[in-house]
Amino acid sequence: MESENKNRFLERISRLVCENFDDEHFCVEKLAKLYGTSRSQLYKKIKKHTGGSVNHFIKDVRLQKAMELLGEDEKSVSEISFEVGFHSPAYFATCFKAKYGYCPGEVKHHVALEENQQQLPMTKKRMVVMVAMALIVFAAFFGLRGMGLSSGTAKPIVAVLPFEDISKDKNNGWFCSGISVDISEKLSKLNGLQVISKTSTSRYKESLMSVPEIAKELKADYFLEGGVREFNDRILINVRLVDHKGVALWSETFNEEMDQLFNIQQEVSTRVAQLLEVTIDPDHSYLLHKVPTGNIEAYKLYLKGKEYNGSTLVANWDFDASISYLGHAIALDPDFADAYAEMAYAQISKFNGNENQDSIYLEQGLFNINKALQLDPNAVMAHVTKAIVEYDIFKQPEKGLESLEKALTIDPNNAMVNFELAWYFSNNEQQIDHKKFLMYINVAAELDPLSRNNIFLKLEALRLNGLLDEADAYLEKMSPTLNLTGLTFQRAENAAYRGGDRKHMLEVYRQTLQNDSANASIYQLAVLHQQIGRIYDHVFNTNEKAIAHYARAYELDANFVYDYFEQLLFNKDFDTALELSKSEDFNRIGSHEKQLIQRYYYHFFKQDYQQALRIANDSILMNRHDLRAMALAKLGKQEEAEREASNPMVNFRKAYTYAVLGKRESMYYYLDKPNVNWMLFNGIPLYDPYRNEEKFKQVQRKNLIPTQSALELSGLSIN
Repeated sequence: MESENKNRFLERISRLVCENFDDEHFCVEKLAKLYGTSRSQLYKKIKKHTGGSVNHFIKDVRLQKAMELLGEDEKSVSEISFEVGFHSPAYFATCFKAKYGYCPGEVKHHVALEENQQQLPMTKKRMVVMVAMALIVFAAFFGLRGMGLSSGTAKPIVAVLPFEDISKDKNNGWFCSGISVDISEKLSKLNGLQVISKTSTSRYKESLMSVPEIAKELKADYFLEGGVREFNDRILINVRLVDHKGVALWSETFNEEMDQLFNIQQEVSTRVAQLLEVTIDPDHSYLLHKVPTGNIEAYKLYLKGKEYNGSTLVANWDFDASISYLGHAIALDPDFADAYAEMAYAQISKFNGNENQDSIYLEQGLFNINKALQLDPNAVMAHVTKAIVEYDIFKQPEKGLESLEKALTIDPNNAMVNFELAWYFSNNEQQIDHKKFLMYINVAAELDPLSRNNIFLKLEALRLNGLLDEADAYLEKMSPTLNLTGLTFQRAENAAYRGGDRKHMLEVYRQTLQNDSANASIYQLAVLHQQIGRIYDHVFNTNEKAIAHYARAYELDANFVYDYFEQLLFNKDFDTALELSKSEDFNRIGSHEKQLIQRYYYHFFKQDYQQALRIANDSILMNRHDLRAMALAKLGKQEEAEREASNPMVNFRKAYTYAVLGKRESMYYYLDKPNVNWMLFNGIPLYDPYRNEEKFKQVQRKNLIPTQSALELSGLSIN
């Protein structure tokens, strides 16, 4: 009886679908209405009898009818695709091939082949099957090989483009983008989808590029686009799901009271998942239904704060502005977990990015992390920020990894979480793992393919894993997304790793200056000269040539005044340096703190250590223990110097401080740390007493820097 009811039900539903092939807007809602039930009830019933979604069932009915027509009709494939309800022949062909394994145009050939096979002896049948299987295996093998550097995931790749502001005054762009980002974040928590991050999709805000052009850059299969208008306490949202060719698969307009905004976001996210036949894991379904706050005004302030926060990987963050907006959001809704989490990230970023490291930001950040997790144990940003505090500030790498893995469990498609894991395994000195570094940055780069950070970090991971051909191929593939200076820097790095020596970088920069100067901006030319100066300085240890290029960089752009000033000091040209320190550029560019540090170095390298110490004791420099330690050591106050040196500071400063203090083992200990790169030690005169020591040469070789003796033996011209 149950089987009979099932058959009757499926037969009736199939007939309703067939009767509406010519309805371009036929959808689940219309089918449910024709059958006389709700959309959710229809979904449950079809799921029970077929194991699939309603959209999958509708598509199957259409494809089965197409198969019948293609086998007996003389109509073209395009005509039949429209007849069965597909309004894109290309999309029809894709779905047909996915179901039957061959293209619609090959139907008659396969029908004839099957008829012939029925007349073959068993041995020939087996041979046909074996050949077919061999072809499938062959195709699968080479298909996988052709995936190159991809992770090989079969998940549909979705990009949610920034929603357009369709209001009259068009002053709510941030609000419209925020709504699209929140929908994107809901979708990213579904295991069956791969969702492109905001950093990459935000580039297409108000872009004139077509969907196929964007699809080519992002390698996305589907796009969700839309427009938002807010009026009279109501919100109108138009949404449209299209494939990579720009063919619409679904569109709808929501016109609701403003307090229904979160229900609309949930509805859109659920509909996209159903259309793309993604099974929503019951353990994650609550994430689609999560309402962040009951206060719409608080939500708007949260979106504004998020827009300025580095948690969205934006380039133009403003943590002070972010903290202000988020603080107002929390004042309106003291139980707003996501606002606390974003606030914590901004505060910890302020703490980490401030030379003086004001402890108030750390204290407030820790409070807000705990508050966010009390309100919502699945607040991803709270777990990420907690991890940063644990491994970067408190030096507890195991706890940091645990927090990052918790965030990944909640949101596996989060580009930032994968980026932080990649960073962890590349920079955490206790758990360096180049293979895991590459694994996580590969995922981050797929989720956020146009992020400069992801591109650069992936190139570094490829090089560290010895995959130099892959690094060259990936760099050329991504070269259209990089500016001239970024592209040259990465080509130079690839050349250094391929040749096993950073002296090969010089030729890359020379070629760029020779071939691309005409198309470069003034600033880009200045950067190229600055980089050549650094190579002469830090690779060849040649101050005169370094000075010439630093001077040229400063001549082109006054912002390079301090690079030029420092190189003059390294070359002991104190008269020119003093004149430069009196210039308008020196006193206009940079903070008062930066100017004090430069003046400290002037007196230190001139061996006026008393004056250097007086500058280092300025309250603005209270956390620059390295400056005081070096001056004290030169004044013979070793005990005081060692006390200053024992204070927390970044590794490269620890290294050169201990170099001045004459503490060799401590110096080499910090020089061996993963985040002390070649531009932070080799050209600095503070290391001159150690250059002939074998241990120092080992550090140079580790960083692909030729030792002085190697340069002399090579006879390499550096003119």
